[in-house]
Amino acid sequence: MTLDLEKNAQIFSRDLGHGDAPALLLHCSQGHSGMFRVIASKLSEQFHMVAPDWPGHGKSADWAPDVAYHSQATDIAAGLLKEGSLVIGHSFGATVALRMALEHPGKVKALVLIEPVLFAAARGTQNYDEGLKGQMKLAKILEEDPALAARLFNKAWGGAKWDSFSAEAQALMAQQMRFVVGTGQSLWEDEHNILAPGRLETLTCPVQFIRGAETDGIIECIHANLASRLPNAAETIVPEAGHMVVLSHPQAVVDVAQEAWSAAQNRNND
Repeated sequence: MTLDLEKNAQIFSRDLGHGDAPALLLHCSQGHSGMFRVIASKLSEQFHMVAPDWPGHGKSADWAPDVAYHSQATDIAAGLLKEGSLVIGHSFGATVALRMALEHPGKVKALVLIEPVLFAAARGTQNYDEGLKGQMKLAKILEEDPALAARLFNKAWGGAKWDSFSAEAQALMAQQMRFVVGTGQSLWEDEHNILAPGRLETLTCPVQFIRGAETDGIIECIHANLASRLPNAAETIVPEAGHMVVLSHPQAVVDVAQEAWSAAQNRNND
C-alpha cells in the first residue's frame, strides 16, 4: 500500500501476517521493509504487521525537502500506528520507535528496540567521542566520494561485504549516505529532546532491548543509559551477532518480541 503524506510524498508499506494484534516494524537506514520478512513470517499467526519503507528507501519516494529526516520518519510511523501495538524498531528505526512511543504513549503496548543508534545517549563516554569523530570524518569523505563513504559505513554497521552488493545497490547506498550524515543532529545531538530530563521515565510499557554481542561498543553504552531511565526495561544480548541481528538472528528477535508482548498482556491482566 502507499500512504499520501504532506508534500505528496508516496510512502510504501507492507501488510504482513493475519493475526489479531497490531504491530509496526521500522527498519534501519539503508534498509527496507522487506528485511522483516522472516521475522514477520514467524509472528504472522499472532500479529497483523505494517512495515513502511522510509523515504528514499525501498519503494518509497524521496524525502520531503526542508523537514528533519527524523521528524518525517516519526510522522510516517505515527500515521501507521494502531492502538495497542507492538512496535519493533531496528537501528534508526528503533530511535523513531522510541520517540514515537514517547509522543503517543497510550498507543504503544510493548516496544522492542534493536540497537537504537541514539548516539547522544552515550555522551560522556570514549565511545561517543570516537564515534562523533568518525561521523565528522564520514561527512567529509561524503563530499568527495559518496561510494567510499557508503563502503566505510557498511563496513562499520552492515551485515554483508560491500562486494556482495550489486552495482545498482552500491549506487543506491552511496546516494542514501546524505541521509546517514543528515541525521547527525537528531542522533548525535538529540535535537528532538528524547533524552530530556524526566522524559524517558514517563514511558511505562515493557521495553526490550536487543544487541549483538559483536556490535560496536557504543551500543552497549546507549542501551545502559536508556534502560537505566526506563521504568520497565530489559536487555537481550545475542551471541555471535553484530548490528544486523534482524537478518542474521531473526528467531532471537521473534523470541524477545513475544516476551515483550506477553509482559504487556500480563500487565493488562493485573
